[in-house]
Amino acid sequence: MSEDLVSKKVQLREAFAQAEECMKKYEVDHVSVLDPCINELRYAGKHTIDAMIYEKDGENEKAISCIDKAIGHCHRARYDAVEASLLHCFALMDNFRKSYENIVISEVLPNYPDERQRANELRAKCKTIVQESYQKNSKEYYVEEIQELLAPAQTICDSWKNAVDDLNIKKKEKQFYKNVAVISVIGIIFSSITAVIAIIVAIMK
Repeated sequence: MSEDLVSKKVQLREAFAQAEECMKKYEVDHVSVLDPCINELRYAGKHTIDAMIYEKDGENEKAISCIDKAIGHCHRARYDAVEASLLHCFALMDNFRKSYENIVISEVLPNYPDERQRANELRAKCKTIVQESYQKNSKEYYVEEIQELLAPAQTICDSWKNAVDDLNIKKKEKQFYKNVAVISVIGIIFSSITAVIAIIVAIMK
């Protein structure tokens, strides 16, 4: 076995381990968003099998080429896992804001103003990282940097998630009082119309 082939196998093992570790870290809360990552590892597995067949046939160059492809898919799996998880957090934040836009959230979640500001800062930082990674032409820089945003983003999501039950209660209460107010207005209007009709009837007599 050539030294180049041995070296490539070591690189593949490391790349796969990194991708797997990254996916395990985020799979608990974000299973569905990791589907693209799983597909990348499937492709990596296919190229690895191809490499084994070429190696058995003594075609080391073709084996190395397949391993290089497998390594590339492992890297993409790790990139996708980090990126998808962060974007998923941002989506959860957006849905939370939209769901309770008519509720005074800070009455249930006192730290909400600060957390919302922090969430905005994380999103702005993410945009900056995208621009910087484009200038540097480095996907690795991009992934390493946005990975630093994941922990605080997940902390905010967890905090907001814990407040959902109480916020839903407030939301229902607000809707109830709104319905009561509408019914009251309708009752007043109906009473007014009835009074006007009674007056008209009295005049006509």
